Amino acid sequence: MKENKQASKDYRENLKRRALDGEVKAQKQLEKTKYNRYRSAAKSFILTKIKYEDIGLFRDYLAERAKELRTKKTS
Repeated sequence: MKENKQASKDYRENLKRRALDGEVKAQKQLEKTKYNRYRSAAKSFILTKIKYEDIGLFRDYLAERAKELRTKKTS
């Protein structure tokens, strides 16, 4: 397990170094990783809210917003 952890750490360090050197592929991969990390955090936050709090108002707001977007799209 430690070997996998070290390999992952080495990969991230090499990726950062390559991105700093100006390699476009490495920069895109870092951006993608950052996006996925934020997306995962947002998903986790929402699921935690749903689990522990009353989300009736939030659900109503989302339903209203979806209805507004549908009416905008059709007009």
